Amino acid sequence: MRAGMGALAGGVAGFLNLLSLKGYNLVNPSAYYGALVGIFIYIISYYLAKGMLNINLLPTDKNKAITQGMLGYVMIFLFIWILYNTFCTLGYCVTI
Repeated sequence: MRAGMGALAGGVAGFLNLLSLKGYNLVNPSAYYGALVGIFIYIISYYLAKGMLNINLLPTDKNKAITQGMLGYVMIFLFIWILYNTFCTLGYCVTI
């Protein structure tokens, strides 16, 4: 589930980057907004997974639930975000 959310976050971050730079060069001076999108969707994925499993976590296991799947999420998020921006640079962007 976290890998799918990472792909969603990467696509959203790339798309929002495109909207904020419409009509300008594709140099992004505020790339941290994309990272904030990734962090926000990661937090949503934590609460979504917690709600889907319907379990009460022990305080000792709460840290494990937060960090499990983080590496896969980050790698897929970065891959999709970079891939989207690469396609935009080549002129294959999805626009509104």
